[in-house]
Amino acid sequence: MEDFKHDYIHSQRKDEVYIFDTSCLLDYVHENTDRAKQFVDILKNMGKHNEIRYSHQVLKEFEFHSKQPNPKAKKGFTYIKNKKAIIKELVKNINALVKTHKEPTNPDSCKDKDNLSALEQASDELNSAYKKLNNCFNGAMPSNYGNNEFLIDYLHENLPMLESYSDIIEKYEWINEGFVRVSHNIPPAYQDSYNKRFPYIRGKASSEKRAITRSVDVDESIRYLGDFFIWKEILKSLKQGNSLWQKHVTFITNDEKADWFIKEKVPVETSRNRNNVTKNIRPELKEEFRKTAEKNGNNADIEFLTLKEWESIIEQSNIQKILDAILDLTKHEKELNTLIDSWQLKDKVSDELRDRAQLEIYDDSSYADGMYMDDVDIDDFNDLDVSIENVYTINGKFYISGVASIEANASIHAYYNEDDIGTRADEIFNYNVSGTFNFRVEFSIDEKSVLSQDNDYYHSEIMDQILTCDANTEVEDPDITISPDIS
Repeated sequence: MEDFKHDYIHSQRKDEVYIFDTSCLLDYVHENTDRAKQFVDILKNMGKHNEIRYSHQVLKEFEFHSKQPNPKAKKGFTYIKNKKAIIKELVKNINALVKTHKEPTNPDSCKDKDNLSALEQASDELNSAYKKLNNCFNGAMPSNYGNNEFLIDYLHENLPMLESYSDIIEKYEWINEGFVRVSHNIPPAYQDSYNKRFPYIRGKASSEKRAITRSVDVDESIRYLGDFFIWKEILKSLKQGNSLWQKHVTFITNDEKADWFIKEKVPVETSRNRNNVTKNIRPELKEEFRKTAEKNGNNADIEFLTLKEWESIIEQSNIQKILDAILDLTKHEKELNTLIDSWQLKDKVSDELRDRAQLEIYDDSSYADGMYMDDVDIDDFNDLDVSIENVYTINGKFYISGVASIEANASIHAYYNEDDIGTRADEIFNYNVSGTFNFRVEFSIDEKSVLSQDNDYYHSEIMDQILTCDANTEVEDPDITISPDIS
């Protein structure tokens, strides 16, 4: 995964095939519309240099589940069920307290005050419980399928499919193979089938299994063998002339169960991370993919990523793309000068040079040949020379760092005291002053807003954001040189 991560972030992944599991698509459909739109934008950008495909089985599952209630509903109803008795008891206590306070015998008594405090606390708890219940009911509403229908339309219209079974005979062959694999815990799909629909298959005699499979509705069988059907479509697509011929395949799933991934504890020395777990593709699946590809004369390979891993890589890739664009902007004189002006870099460097040069001159009388200094003027600054050294990001903020150099003229107005020579004598000493400073500019960029930009507008959008944000410029580590003006 680390090799994939590095290559993708640095745009070294080209002409590949990405396949999304149903769980990924549903994750975006059940989220807010903005996140679904961002997902479509990501797919569009990925599709410029790579292929994105999805299986027939994913489409069927997606259309079925996207119209079902939001998965948060289960948690919501469970919460309601668990809190029912507690809320009932709260209501009972409040009713008793309210009855007590209908005719208080002594409103100022400690007992009545305690009762009133208990009543207020119970009322607050009840209100809090009702708020949580309302949130649960909101989460239990049907998914916002209608709002995110554009995502489903995009999948239908733009993404090609993998190869599926060609006829009814192959369809039943896949079903039979799926049941055999489930009965022997061969990934994928055995966990879904075991947990959801066919627990009784495990441990049954072969003849009994066949009887059971014949009694199960075909479409229902396919739905609960969904992961296996997705896998079969991937394997069938490895044949020469099909969509995965000579391709690197990345399968992205939000399903982290053991029929896709094998989880192993990472041995660490610190107790804090003792329970860390690493996830790797099931070796059986990796080997089956390799053998199937090899059998068809195909050198394709496959990578498995969880949705979180993939999103993290996409985010880092987008950040890297922004950093590259910023660095590219600084290499063009016109754009760099515009940025320097917006950061007021010359003013800050000039002010810093003036302050530090004046301090050094005042502290060293040799600059005025033993005379008394009346004033030190530093002006006539030359053009600022800027060299960009690094563009980076830390904790969501973007930074440009570099070195800035500037030169100026220093005029020292000095005099001899009248007590020394009987009359005041004024003189001006001229020096060349130069300074080299390290600088750092901190600014913000909305990464999501530039995600969908076409290449023609990408740089200009980033440039606009840098110019319009509230940038913070720091100048430090000066190297000051003061030398006599011999001109």
